[in-house]
Amino acid sequence: AILDTVPARCCAKARGAEAALCTDCFSRIISDARSERRRHAATSSRGAGITLWDAVSGATRGAYVAKDSDGVPHAALALEFDAASRGAWLWAGGERRLMAFDVSRPGAPVSVWQPSEKEHQRGLLGAVATSAVRADVVAAGSYAGSVGVYADGAHGRLEPQLVLAGHRGGGTGLAW
Repeated sequence: AILDTVPARCCAKARGAEAALCTDCFSRIISDARSERRRHAATSSRGAGITLWDAVSGATRGAYVAKDSDGVPHAALALEFDAASRGAWLWAGGERRLMAFDVSRPGAPVSVWQPSEKEHQRGLLGAVATSAVRADVVAAGSYAGSVGVYADGAHGRLEPQLVLAGHRGGGTGLAW
């Protein structure tokens, strides 16, 4: 099982079910249980980017990182395999940004979107959920208390469809 093979450098203080959310090293562990052909898990940690693992063998399958203009890696605070694509895409939420990674192409994100504050979506995006029905829809929850639902629009830009504001406290989990 992947939780038994997560290396100590990623989540040294937590094992078993506790490793699913290791706040000491900002790691998130998720598996794509919806797909029989893709059994993988992803972890992220501050300063190290995202690692894709084979959830059966524990072998590393790829590394993904988003960097700012100064070359500093952005930590992914939330990870979600795209349900509609059966795990072919990995979404990551971070500091004022949503990133989409093609799982078959390790490296930089294919797309990075930065929701604007005028859309009422600001702060750290610490929760991401994808729709199993529509591959072009993603939701992001922020620690500032808002949830944005976005759809792929013109020129590959995520267009806000709905922004729910006023949630008490930060958004730490989303589900369809």
